[in-house]
Amino acid sequence: MMMMNPGMMLKKNEKVNNGVEGSGTNWEKIKSQQSDKFSLFVGNLDSMVNEELLSNFFQKWGKIFSVRVMRAKGKGTSRGFGFVTYYQEQDMKAARQQANGQKILENPIRLVRNVPYPSIFSKKQDQVYIKKLNKLANVSDLESVLGEFGEVFSSKIATTVTGESLGYGYL
Repeated sequence: MMMMNPGMMLKKNEKVNNGVEGSGTNWEKIKSQQSDKFSLFVGNLDSMVNEELLSNFFQKWGKIFSVRVMRAKGKGTSRGFGFVTYYQEQDMKAARQQANGQKILENPIRLVRNVPYPSIFSKKQDQVYIKKLNKLANVSDLESVLGEFGEVFSSKIATTVTGESLGYGYL
């Protein structure tokens, strides 16, 4: 059964449920409106995930401003990542905390707060390397323990291709 991208069926500036913009819209205009919005990078997406599915998955955490699945030029196939942007910061934080690692179709997703480039360079942000992790530790464990020392923008535990922890990670 072929799944169709709902954005392919839309006319320019037409909207899908919940204010989610279709792929026929002017993305640059949407990006310029996002300066006061709160965005998540969604990685490790299954190739069959489209904007409608992503929106339906994330709407339980709050009102969504926009959703976009990145596609290969010329082919229209998913590049395996996308963005979900909320109106409220607390909705974005709740989604990141609760949905990180959950499966959409067959793949566990990876969520990272999407910080605009000027914000990244205007503040000092450090990356922390963590070694000798217990092989059973997961990203939620890292974030709950180390989140007490400040806001965690992203975290990752290095794994083998079979998903087994390599015993180190980054925050």
